[in-house]
Amino acid sequence: MIKSIIKTSALIFFLFSSHFYSQDKGVGIGAIFGEPTGLSGKIWINTNNAIDFATGLNFINEEQVKYSAHLDYLFHIKNIFSSENFIIHLGIGGRVKAHKTIRSIWGIRGIVGLDFLPSELPLDIFIEFASIMNVVPEFYSNFETGIGVRYYF
Repeated sequence: MIKSIIKTSALIFFLFSSHFYSQDKGVGIGAIFGEPTGLSGKIWINTNNAIDFATGLNFINEEQVKYSAHLDYLFHIKNIFSSENFIIHLGIGGRVKAHKTIRSIWGIRGIVGLDFLPSELPLDIFIEFASIMNVVPEFYSNFETGIGVRYYF
């Protein structure tokens, strides 16, 4: 009981600590919901470029896809909106899906998304849309979307 109170207190302290202002540097870890649903991460290379990843399970069609992972290189466009808290990201990357009954599917992702960066919290809240060109085992395209949140260290 005491350990959970200490852990909860520490989490609240870090979430609401005012010395964290910028999410355009460092490493963020969190959750994504959509395709896939699981762990999401982002590593900033500089203030405009980052690498993001997600890994988890797909629940869209339970009989087919069990595991999915992607890795993307992102470019960020800032100051598009009147608020500095919203930025657009564009990117390209790769994705693999492991099926239960057939071999893995490998594809290339083109991404567009919107990030909300709260001014006084070390978080980003994002939504992204990806167009996929699957190349192995056969060529075909599909579409994925995800929404999530990441905490920055």
